[in-house]
Amino acid sequence: MKRNAAFALASAIGLSPNYAQAAGNGFDGKWNAAHECKDAPGGGDAFTVFYSGNITNGNINITRRKEGVDGYFHLTGHVNSDGTTSNLHMAGQTGLPKYNVRHVKSGIVFDYPVTGSFTPNRAVLQRADGVRDCTITLTRG
Repeated sequence: MKRNAAFALASAIGLSPNYAQAAGNGFDGKWNAAHECKDAPGGGDAFTVFYSGNITNGNINITRRKEGVDGYFHLTGHVNSDGTTSNLHMAGQTGLPKYNVRHVKSGIVFDYPVTGSFTPNRAVLQRADGVRDCTITLTRG
């Protein structure tokens, strides 16, 4: 019933059915991540990695590798029905020193804030601690 009302409202004001789905927190489902970081000041080569995960009830759980493994990334937080986000952060464990800020060794635990917002099929998120320029682009999978 709620979904039909969202579709009817979207049609009445000229929005696509995809937007109506997102309006009911239709962000749930599989999402693919392209995580790109530029060269880090003080050392750390640029890199791009790809991984995927899910959003369930607006809760983001997108992971690369298994916890405890070098190069592990875990994006968590919440996306609201309007596409705004809250409590976004990236946690994990450093991988190859060549790509790490200041070339720190593998296996160092990290955690940093992330900001951004969602549209029905895409999100662009930014690392928000000022240490390194990183963008995480999410697309529906």
